[in-house]
Amino acid sequence: MIRDRIGDSLISTGETVKSGGMLAALGRIYWLMACAGAIVIGVTLPTLLVCWNASTPLTSLILDGGGPISPSIAQVMEDFILVEIIATVGRGPGALCLGLLLYGRLSRRAKEQQTEASALIKRGLFFGMGLAYLNLPGYLAIIFMPSQDHPDIKFAKIMLLFAVSGASCGVWIAWQAYRSAHEGERFLPRFTLSTLMGLVFGWGLLMAVFAPR
Repeated sequence: MIRDRIGDSLISTGETVKSGGMLAALGRIYWLMACAGAIVIGVTLPTLLVCWNASTPLTSLILDGGGPISPSIAQVMEDFILVEIIATVGRGPGALCLGLLLYGRLSRRAKEQQTEASALIKRGLFFGMGLAYLNLPGYLAIIFMPSQDHPDIKFAKIMLLFAVSGASCGVWIAWQAYRSAHEGERFLPRFTLSTLMGLVFGWGLLMAVFAPR
């Protein structure tokens, strides 16, 4: 009898530890997905837009001060690799720290207050937009903007880029925070129509503003 009770107790304890380990692993997956989104949406996509917008191949501009010409696709890709390394080193740590800060705040809210997905996503959208402006190294992207643009135009483009990419990061991070409190949710976020239209309009506007001339 005692042996059976000890056996049952050990099995119960093992299942609890196993369950806890699985939950911990799932929790890590959600915040890792939040970090990945912060890098891809907050660093990689803006870098690609800046390189696409440049009227001078950045590799030529940096290495030998090349003049304004129309960059080829190969040159744009060379620029992208170079500037992506610079942006990841300079802006990546800030994006990760701000992303984890937002994820922690939203995940606690999702678990403690049982906030609905749409409300949490909207909260992430606005917080993400605001936090994006705190990643100060990102402002150095203005160096790579077309030289013929007025400084005010360059700054306005950067502000718009921060707003749209930050809002998109916030939406993605909010969804990962929601998934951490609601197991079994699908991979893609559940957008409301207004949020979806806002993001589509924002990225469409960025594509128009950053289109090469």
